[in-house]
Amino acid sequence: MCGVFRMGYRLAFDRDIAQEYFLSLLMSSFYCLSVQLLIMIPAVSTNEKYHQLGQCLSHRIPQQDKDLEFEFKKYFNKGSCLTLWKIYTLDRSLIITSLGTLLTYGILIGNLGSDQ
Repeated sequence: MCGVFRMGYRLAFDRDIAQEYFLSLLMSSFYCLSVQLLIMIPAVSTNEKYHQLGQCLSHRIPQQDKDLEFEFKKYFNKGSCLTLWKIYTLDRSLIITSLGTLLTYGILIGNLGSDQ
């Protein structure tokens, strides 16, 4: 995220950029953004599939097998999923939120540094 922020800030607010340097910054920012998305999208997909699996399997347990149902509920209700340092669970909104945060802080810092 730091790479995307740094490259995006330079692209938006640096007025003395040569065309070659502009293209290298643009490609670098696309690379950093793609790395971020390649990490986040599979993690979000894994969490969604985990929750779907728990819902699907809960309907396939026979009614008379209470021990299996207890073990199943104990395992799936534990909340095992991919998180960010056990602070925030990865979900779809995190992708949009992270990009919005980069944009917001970029605008704020760009306005603080501009000469009028």
